[in-house]
Amino acid sequence: MRTVLRGLAVWVCIIFVEVLHGIARTWFLAPVIGDFHARQVAVFTGSILVVLVATMFIGWLRPANAREAAWVGIVWLVFIFGAELNTSIHRAALRRRAAAHLAARAQR
Repeated sequence: MRTVLRGLAVWVCIIFVEVLHGIARTWFLAPVIGDFHARQVAVFTGSILVVLVATMFIGWLRPANAREAAWVGIVWLVFIFGAELNTSIHRAALRRRAAAHLAARAQR
């Protein structure tokens, strides 16, 4: 259980690194090669960053065996999927609100 809790702390670090990665992609890469291609490149660079962060913290995590390490990975997967789903839901809601606002403004 201790390892899974430490895994959650590492997950927070991974999310922090990925947020910085997304900001860098938007500011520096997207203006040069376009948003679509920047996102394609970011899939690979983001994967490398996740592996680097996990490698940096594996000594601190100290999983007792492969099964415990797998549980940490499963927790990361579930939390990252949940964060992505949450972001998608909020983005869709924002688009609906913006469309409704623009439609109401157009009727005035």
